[in-house]
Amino acid sequence: MAYILKGMANESLLESYSPERRGATLDVFANALKSTRFMTPPTFGWLIMRDAALSLALQHEFAGALANPRQMEPYNYADNLITLNDDKTFTCGPAPGKVIENFKTEGGFLSDRLDKGFNLIWFGLKVPAIEKKLNLNLINIKPNHPIAQFYGATEGSAYLIRPDMHICGRWHEADLSNIISFYRFILNGEKF
Repeated sequence: MAYILKGMANESLLESYSPERRGATLDVFANALKSTRFMTPPTFGWLIMRDAALSLALQHEFAGALANPRQMEPYNYADNLITLNDDKTFTCGPAPGKVIENFKTEGGFLSDRLDKGFNLIWFGLKVPAIEKKLNLNLINIKPNHPIAQFYGATEGSAYLIRPDMHICGRWHEADLSNIISFYRFILNGEKF
């Protein structure tokens, strides 16, 4: 919404807002229900399950997640209008729709290097030039960095990141013009 109010995107971006927020809201509701059932078991079966989870958590680290029903992952926007289908050549790393994984980099943590707008994480020794008027922050990570291994990135891979740190798309063998085209589609509804 801020992009629209600042004139940095047109109103077509709003088409993604309601479905995205509705999905996230339903996810919160589902987790709230799960938490309520855990904290105040509605049946004897739920009570047994809760007590077993709490008992296991005292001695087994894996059971800690079972005993913490409020533990939630950020909502995944994979089925959103402004999220690309995943590039199946990646063998690991966070997929489009998920929140980035934060790592320590040369300039602090990855999240510290993100701009308040859209960001492009480019993995490679050759760094592309991006026009300033695009308002797209470029973060370069060397392909031998541990974050590249975790992200499944090699020379020339890229991740496009939303202002809320969710991944819009990722390309194993990135074509900058294709990424810019998708970015313009997000902001202005231009044909992609």
